[in-house]
Amino acid sequence: MQETLVLLWDKVAERQLGLKAYQAMAQDGRSGLQVAIDRRASIVYDNLPAAAQAIARRIFLRLVQFGEGRADTRRQQTAAGCGPATTTRAL
Repeated sequence: MQETLVLLWDKVAERQLGLKAYQAMAQDGRSGLQVAIDRRASIVYDNLPAAAQAIARRIFLRLVQFGEGRADTRRQQTAAGCGPATTTRAL
């Protein structure tokens, strides 16, 4: 939510954050909140060193349950489950 508010702050009109400004943030069927989170995540990821990007990618892939014909959802993992890979398969 904070990322959405940060993006909306530039669009304050008469001391109000308008619904139209939020709706205008939406892109490609994604809500303004989804767009804001995507932008922030991309900035953070792009600023990681290459080695850290590989680790982050592995963690993100472990946190998603791919839908195979339906929407992807989150997959819960323990902190240990997000640690170093125990197999040699590439993600």
